[in-house]
Amino acid sequence: MKLRIPRLYALGLFEDGPARTSGVVAALFEIQKQATKFRSAVELMDHTWSMLGTVPRLPYPPADLRLYPAWLEHSAELTVLNRRYGDWNMLTAEAAAMTVFHFVKAVEALKAAYATLPELHDTLSAKDLKAAAGSGDRDFPGIVGIRDWIAHQAQVALDPAFKERRLSQGDFDTSAMSFRNVTDALIGPCLNERALEVVIAGKTVAIEISEAMADKIDAIASSIFDAMQPLTAATSRIANQEAAERARRASAAAKDQN
Repeated sequence: MKLRIPRLYALGLFEDGPARTSGVVAALFEIQKQATKFRSAVELMDHTWSMLGTVPRLPYPPADLRLYPAWLEHSAELTVLNRRYGDWNMLTAEAAAMTVFHFVKAVEALKAAYATLPELHDTLSAKDLKAAAGSGDRDFPGIVGIRDWIAHQAQVALDPAFKERRLSQGDFDTSAMSFRNVTDALIGPCLNERALEVVIAGKTVAIEISEAMADKIDAIASSIFDAMQPLTAATSRIANQEAAERARRASAAAKDQN
């Protein structure tokens, strides 16, 4: 899906500070960038999974002990390959989850910046933009918790309070296993197939690194961009009015000087 950013003309150009529309434009480009990066992460994970599929299963030890050193060397090679491709998968998943977090934050920044442009709200109300953009909490539940785990993994060892907030007790489930009568379990980011999961205070939250999730992110971006397309004409009209007013003031000032 090609994401087409709406063109917004600069408002408040040549006034003190940046153009009034600069915050909106910056947020739009960030939304597009993060959506593109997530799809790239999905493609990269497709590649690493395919590479994992090329690693042969570890053979049984040979009955002939003379072949044991060669078997041991081959086993070590397979272990290195599995660990390498597994690490690549985890790194990709963590980067993808951070991308979703940044996508949500870019959408929030867009809403905030657009709220400061009341002259455009007759064309697209702030309420209608919010409806087009959806809700990060609803569309990507738990993404803030996942992001915090990824971004601050070392704090588990360095900050007792940080660790305490992430300890789980009692009974809870992940997609891979069930836990019963657990005391102070610390379960950090783990990858189960295409889902990156963390457990925080007994609650499992996950983000899928999949084509379906990439399509969902693209759909939200497209909904925003489509809703804002009419603003091209609106910002063009206002920018022309502002240019005419600047020209009028400049002409009046020149006459005063003469």
